Amino acid sequence: MDVAGQANVATGFQSHAGGINAGDVQKLVAEIGGPITGLNLSPADKHELLTVLAELEKTAPGKPLETAKIRPVLNHVLDLIGKAGEGVVTIGIKAFIETWMKQQGMLP
Repeated sequence: MDVAGQANVATGFQSHAGGINAGDVQKLVAEIGGPITGLNLSPADKHELLTVLAELEKTAPGKPLETAKIRPVLNHVLDLIGKAGEGVVTIGIKAFIETWMKQQGMLP
């Protein structure tokens, strides 16, 4: 994930009527997947985070996902990432996810 490229998020993902496009969720997971491996997390937290992301990645493309189901999962991801401390990578990943969630109407 290119932290400096966060402005591209606005044009890269779009909310869809009836739910969130699963392909967009998969793109989000792909963007944050690499940097997450370098976070300073306990082995248990890192395993849990990677497991949650793997489950998100398995969503069926083209099938709308309910916002009410995705929001708590992404909030859990943010909580886990927060355990890594306030480093530049952590802040960048959290900002990227939060921006994506706002664009999907999950955050005010």
